[in-house]
Amino acid sequence: MRFCCCIKWCSVIALLVFGIICLCFGIFSLIFVPKLVTKAIRENVFVGRFPNGSDNFAMEQYRDPKYDVKMQIWVFSVQNPNEIVNKGEKANVTELGPFTYDIRIHKNNVKFGSNDSRLFYRNVKSFFFNPHLSCSKCNLSSSVVVPNLIFQKLVDAFGNNTFLIPFIEPFLMNKEKVFVSVTVDELLFQGYEDKFVNDICSNPLTKGFCGPNVPDRIGLFYGQNGTDDGLYEVDTGKENADRIGQVYSWEGMDRKLNDAHWYGERARLIRGTDGQLFPPGLLEERKLQIFSGWLCRSFDLAFDRSLIFAGLPVRRFALPISLFSSESQRSAGFCNPNSAEYFHNKSVQEVHPFSLFNLIFVGCAPSGLLDLSSCLPGQPRIFLSAAHLRGAADELRQSIDGIGGDKAAENGDDNDADDANLGFFDIEPLTGAAVRVQQQFQMNLGMLRGKFRMTQKMRNFVMPMLRMNQIAVVDPFTKEQLLLPVNALQFSHIFAIVLISLGTFLTIISIGLAAFFTVKRNGKYVK
Repeated sequence: MRFCCCIKWCSVIALLVFGIICLCFGIFSLIFVPKLVTKAIRENVFVGRFPNGSDNFAMEQYRDPKYDVKMQIWVFSVQNPNEIVNKGEKANVTELGPFTYDIRIHKNNVKFGSNDSRLFYRNVKSFFFNPHLSCSKCNLSSSVVVPNLIFQKLVDAFGNNTFLIPFIEPFLMNKEKVFVSVTVDELLFQGYEDKFVNDICSNPLTKGFCGPNVPDRIGLFYGQNGTDDGLYEVDTGKENADRIGQVYSWEGMDRKLNDAHWYGERARLIRGTDGQLFPPGLLEERKLQIFSGWLCRSFDLAFDRSLIFAGLPVRRFALPISLFSSESQRSAGFCNPNSAEYFHNKSVQEVHPFSLFNLIFVGCAPSGLLDLSSCLPGQPRIFLSAAHLRGAADELRQSIDGIGGDKAAENGDDNDADDANLGFFDIEPLTGAAVRVQQQFQMNLGMLRGKFRMTQKMRNFVMPMLRMNQIAVVDPFTKEQLLLPVNALQFSHIFAIVLISLGTFLTIISIGLAAFFTVKRNGKYVK
């Protein structure tokens, strides 16, 4: 009898001890395993090299990212060029596209510095036309009618010089037009020749127009295929994971762009990462910035929402469309004081007029447009905006017929960004890896009539040239690598919950049995 009683109490004690052990391991897994995984990630996430000089995994992925990167381009072709110039009518455009390009990214001239805590590189992008992912009518040899970029350079250089205009107009009447017909490939990467340039460059009175800012061929992306957007200096994250990807300098400019860029100190600051690396352990409330060499400026990212993409929990940080508002640009120093007047309506374009050489300047581009002239060679009047001028004033949108985006979906537009954003970064928060990035912009040209007789009936307006949708998606191999710590944490969490539940159950059962046996032994058990 005493032996049976001993077995009962030993069983109760064993249950209690096992339950407590389960509770302890469960609590440990719940609290400390995430910390251990996070610590391991922070210690190994840096971009660097092994003692033998070979790249670590992060550096391999960073040097040659295997992401699926594509860019879709829609070109706006002008339907009524003569009516615009001769009658002052507003432009009527049709949208052709998408012309889809596969993008390959590779970092050249990679060098480490500051005890491997800094990395210098040039980010080379190569574009390959993909006819299979383009629209059925999208052929690079298709002709489109677009504004003549050289003509607008002439307006800038001579359009208000009453002395030189009589010498230039004979060339214009015979050879030069406000709009030109070119192929899509010529407009984008191949470029087109302008015979008028040779004539004006050989004239002693006008050869000052020529120089390094007038290329041998004219194209929006001419000379940019297989090239880089400048020399970057970034943090490798070796000494502090929170600083990984932080841009310290670009093109030799340390922390801040020189005075040739933009129009205020805040606008010139180099802030944030290069958009390819983000710190691990990303919290929703954290403020992110990225620096783009292509646009030579920094952008603020705002947390948008959490979601699941390709089985990975991600946090979406978006580029708000409000970045292009006049108020935002003026406060940050992005407003060009030499911006010409395109609209008299203050709600469209803030009017602070002053005159120089008979040309009126208003001090800022129309709201919804970012003036890129200070960032581009030759300072052409290129304006960046949201696709289809989203977020801009109705008067700006209505100044062009055919600009509406209601047919974007049927034209093959992959528009995952909502109307409030210019794009987004989907970031896996544990590692800080970007798993999907989308950016949607539109390039526009500011058209000025100047003082040439042939353009006196034309009005000043902003002409859409093309819009772009660039999207990068994580490749399967990288996704599987990112899933390892995510799955480990999910498994440890489930395992911890099971252990805590089992431990709690066994502890309660053992205590109940102990109470039952005690009452029964004392003769107080009542059936």
